Amino acid sequence: MQLSWVLAQQVLVMFLLMAVGFFCGKKGIINEDGSRQLSDLLLMIVIPCLSINVYQVDKDPAIVRGLLLAFGLAIFSHILAIVVAKLCIRKKEDVRYRVERFAAVYSNAGFMGLPLVQATMGNEGVIFATAYMACFNFFAFTLGEMEMRGERRPPSLKKIILHPGVWSVALGILFFFLQIRLPAPIGPTVNFIASMNTPLAMIACGTFLAGTQLKGLWKNKKMYLVTGLRLVAIPLLLILIYKLTGVMGWFAGADTVVIISLISAACPTAAMCSIMARKFDLDAAYGGQMVAVTTVFSIVTLPLVVMLAQLI
Repeated sequence: MQLSWVLAQQVLVMFLLMAVGFFCGKKGIINEDGSRQLSDLLLMIVIPCLSINVYQVDKDPAIVRGLLLAFGLAIFSHILAIVVAKLCIRKKEDVRYRVERFAAVYSNAGFMGLPLVQATMGNEGVIFATAYMACFNFFAFTLGEMEMRGERRPPSLKKIILHPGVWSVALGILFFFLQIRLPAPIGPTVNFIASMNTPLAMIACGTFLAGTQLKGLWKNKKMYLVTGLRLVAIPLLLILIYKLTGVMGWFAGADTVVIISLISAACPTAAMCSIMARKFDLDAAYGGQMVAVTTVFSIVTLPLVVMLAQLI
């Protein structure tokens, strides 16, 4: 209960930071190009620095166990979400179903999940959250991209490995197991850049929302279906399965890892939904609307999901 209350407070803080970004976007302080550059800065520099920085800790068997569980939960979460989306969002002539499926499956684990976990559980929590982010990038750039393209041919392995969200986690884990410490002045520099993640990510989300066309949005019934799947159905299914398997009691600290995975899985639709839709000549505005609506509703649903997980 206490964690859900802390999370609710942090979600409100995140919302206020997004409001700053929204204001900057609407007033032209940050334009569309600036918003894209903020996202690139986060993706290429800030998040990789955070992913490496959190692994600059002493090797501990408890962290190793938690990390293995975090990767297992992240893989399972994505597979479950993909199955649910395919069952509930049927293939049809209107290719917007591809955008809907992507929006239902892939959460904003990087730009929203990481800041939330960092704010509520500190850098040790981020260690486990990066496992979800790495799996997100793997699935999004393989099965997610194939869904958007409408093809079965997966992208090259090289492209996946070279993604900043993948190689930075791999490098961080390597440093952790080999106990390699970043020397001065590199270590402090990486730490300072990593500390930019929360405000920068939320402001970037706000500028993205400012550029989203919301006219006629509430008349689309599919929007409610996707929102329900992303924020309610998939997280509730995960909670049910985790309770039935007793995973939260597998070892000391397993419950914390499960909650972190749930926070990542219950985040709103990833901004990548709109970006990838534009890349493959689909309805990018529709993808942006999915991001906007799920982000607004997640202010309420995220704390409730965590509270339910703790109560059951």
